[in-house]
Amino acid sequence: MIIRIANVDDGESIARIYAPIVTDTAISFEEIPPPLEHPWLVAEDDDSIAGFAYASPHRSRSAYRWSSDVSAYLAEGARRRGIGSMLYRQLLSTLV
Repeated sequence: MIIRIANVDDGESIARIYAPIVTDTAISFEEIPPPLEHPWLVAEDDDSIAGFAYASPHRSRSAYRWSSDVSAYLAEGARRRGIGSMLYRQLLSTLV
């Protein structure tokens, strides 16, 4: 398992993981995926993307300047293997 910064080539895999979360569940408050301008990480397992994590600013008011919203999503077959925890650990260390 490799946790790395996402690149443009990962977009299709990320979209494939995220689309059913947006359309089939209530756990995402988004209608479209957020832009890749914020920190994005992917978990690569055997040359495929098993999951991704990203951070975005929490609010625009200056009192929130140190706050971030973070999310991680996993492919259906990648759940319950500790990948989400690995993604969150790396993402949070990136934000510090």
